[in-house]
Amino acid sequence: MHMKNKFFSILLISSIVVVGFLCSNNSDKAETKKNFFSEKENEQHSDAMDALQFFSQAAAFPDKDIPANAYASAMDWYKQNALTNRNAQTTTSWQSIGPRNMGGRTIAIAFDPTDTATIWLGSASGGLWKSTTGGIGANAWNYVPLGFPVLGVSSIAINPSNKNEMYVGSGEVYSYGSNSQGIGDIRATRGSYGMGLFKSVNGGTTWSQVINWTYNQNRGIWDIVINPLKPTTVYAATTEGVYKSVDAGTTWNLILNQKMCMDLEMHSVDTNILLCGVGNYGSVVQGVYRTTNSGATWAQNTSGLPSTAYQGRITFTKYKNNNDIMYTHLCDVYNTVGIYKSIDKGATWVQQTTQNISSYQGFYTKGLLIQPGNPNNVLAGGVYVYSSTTGGTSFNQSNGNYHSDVHDIVGNPSAPNKIYVITDGGLFRSNDFGNTFYECTGGYVTTQHYIGSVSATDTTVLLSGLQDNYTIKYFGAYTWQAMIGGDGCYNAIDHTNDQIQYGAYQYLNVFSDNTQGNNFATQVLSNSSSATGGNYAAFLAPYILCYSNTQYIYAGGKALQRSTDAGATWNYMGNNPVNNGTQIMAVACSFTNTDSVYFGTAPDQTNNMKMFFSPNGGASVTDISSGLPNRFPRRIAVNPKDSREVYAVFSGFGTGHVFKSTNNGATWTDMSTNLPNMPFECVIVDPTDPNFVYVGCDYGVFVSADKGVTWNPYDTGFPDATMVFDLVISPSSRYMYAFTHGRGIFKRDLRDLATGINSSSKNDITIKLFPNPATDEIKLNLNNTKGDKFTAYIYNMEGKQQKSFDMESNENKIPVTDLAAGAYIVSVRKNNVPFKYLTFIKQ
Repeated sequence: MHMKNKFFSILLISSIVVVGFLCSNNSDKAETKKNFFSEKENEQHSDAMDALQFFSQAAAFPDKDIPANAYASAMDWYKQNALTNRNAQTTTSWQSIGPRNMGGRTIAIAFDPTDTATIWLGSASGGLWKSTTGGIGANAWNYVPLGFPVLGVSSIAINPSNKNEMYVGSGEVYSYGSNSQGIGDIRATRGSYGMGLFKSVNGGTTWSQVINWTYNQNRGIWDIVINPLKPTTVYAATTEGVYKSVDAGTTWNLILNQKMCMDLEMHSVDTNILLCGVGNYGSVVQGVYRTTNSGATWAQNTSGLPSTAYQGRITFTKYKNNNDIMYTHLCDVYNTVGIYKSIDKGATWVQQTTQNISSYQGFYTKGLLIQPGNPNNVLAGGVYVYSSTTGGTSFNQSNGNYHSDVHDIVGNPSAPNKIYVITDGGLFRSNDFGNTFYECTGGYVTTQHYIGSVSATDTTVLLSGLQDNYTIKYFGAYTWQAMIGGDGCYNAIDHTNDQIQYGAYQYLNVFSDNTQGNNFATQVLSNSSSATGGNYAAFLAPYILCYSNTQYIYAGGKALQRSTDAGATWNYMGNNPVNNGTQIMAVACSFTNTDSVYFGTAPDQTNNMKMFFSPNGGASVTDISSGLPNRFPRRIAVNPKDSREVYAVFSGFGTGHVFKSTNNGATWTDMSTNLPNMPFECVIVDPTDPNFVYVGCDYGVFVSADKGVTWNPYDTGFPDATMVFDLVISPSSRYMYAFTHGRGIFKRDLRDLATGINSSSKNDITIKLFPNPATDEIKLNLNNTKGDKFTAYIYNMEGKQQKSFDMESNENKIPVTDLAAGAYIVSVRKNNVPFKYLTFIKQ
């Protein structure tokens, strides 16, 4: 998640990867990539932290963290209420279009103990993957489903005596609480959610959940160690402490009760000795903890180590030829505290260097490796790979071909010169112990997308903005290539002329191009950023082209800006700031009038979310927030054929997530009564038939054929729990594109929808619920003239069923005196098939 904020597309054009790309360590390619990833990535601070903060703040607000059972409750609700009606009568499905030539953020790796060509990777929000070719080849990787909706795979371990016995840990969590970046509150720093620890006894074909954190999804498992002398003994370093099993994962006991245990190292000869790195950003307790009795007791080790607090990640490694020799990399939140060496099994330590290996991401990156047979050769990971030939007393940065942000460095067990580095761009290999690298991501479809665009006339012309993987351009046949550095954010393609395109990196740094995306040479908006907050624009700041006149561009920071000359000049519209310095999160404009604009600002600890409408280009605004939830507004969509009709979707939990207005926002209606209670990320109105509305959430896509009155899942072809951050419709092909956060990009033919999705207008039975709000009872009246069987189920907003009731007449009374005050969903099933969703408030 880098600022990489200088333009470099000329270098990229010369290194476009074609579909037949095979991993190669060709020196010319390595040199091209060296320039691309090293010289042009000019980060100033930890944008990794900013991106994670933005992601978790939007989902957690107004709480300090995401409710522990929030995602699981929403998934349960989905299974109970929507799954039986999934993709009703439709004939098409989602199809992946890559990228297959680049990888996403990768945080775990493991080797098959008997075949080092078999490698397992854990992605940050794309699940578990396997290669049997050492990662080499254009289609080297295959997704391995766990049978659970797990996104973030943070640790992998394989029994050295039985390769069929495997453990996988889930959840990407770096902090229990920390100062926010740019929003001004305390939030946890986390990526995707986890569900505990999983085990396979058949080489990954099937899995069982051996630590069940389904309803504690803000926890994470960072390391798993199997005792090589007694493989039934397994240790797991987790956000809750260190757990131990002596029966191959059947039962577990907490043996080190400290939060944020990030790394474990076991002495392979004297397996009673283990080291644990405790603490990370915001932790109360930090340090190196050591046990000499297999975890029965632990003591913090300060012999030779600094006594001051260091609130970053702690990483270990041991020398394969003599485990008495160990290294540890101690970090603060941003920088390296020091690299230390022990020659007595971690009992005492000597500082080798204070050189800043972590390079402003001490909470995030890791990786240490001693070359077998040569204890003076050491590799260390931070933003980049660093190598030492002096036993760690001094390091030089590697200039090889690899993506930045290192998450582990491991060696091939049978070849001391071969190493493997996992980064925010996937897997990279070296055959000369880190001097040169080659990329091994063919078919590893795990990129995390924010926003996408498609040409109005050519479906081979697409752009996408990715977390930590640039703004990329489609080149056909699953191949994409980076065009603008940093975290790729909003982008746009002029629908009147697809030669004109726009892309951006974080904090509203926008570039333009008039060569169909080949040369983003002109920066039209520039904003600085700070790791400690106070940024003018949000991390993922919006800008849009007006459909009726693409010379008009609106952009949102702390105020609304407008350009009327394609970005050459800009003016602030209305008040600056517009809402006490809170940042604009979403902007939309009428399809027929450049002056009719909607925009929404983020809430913080002192300011509520605000939604505004302006009829005069932002010169004056009307507050249209009444009736909308105090959550992060993620996207706004205007009906292309009626500018008065507008939809807004919201992140967070505990409220409605999709709202609709038919009068320019004067009043709003919650349209999310039969949608899961989880963050919604995007909404789009079909320009051909505005009765069809699509919304993307952290669990897939839903479609409505009646302007949001009823919804159907639209997920066929997706992996489980696909996080959909953007939806775009191609007017030339009637394909919809889904830009997902962890599983790449998908497309789907919409031409089956006209007859495939049932709308409420086709139902000849109506149901009415009253009174609302209710105190003692609710009444459900229906005109059941055909004798169908109806059953009502009442759920709370966490998706837990409260009661059920057979509707045996046309007038039905359901007592609700036993329900706690709050909002409830009523799911009505007709002949055991979902039929209608309603909501009411219990006073």
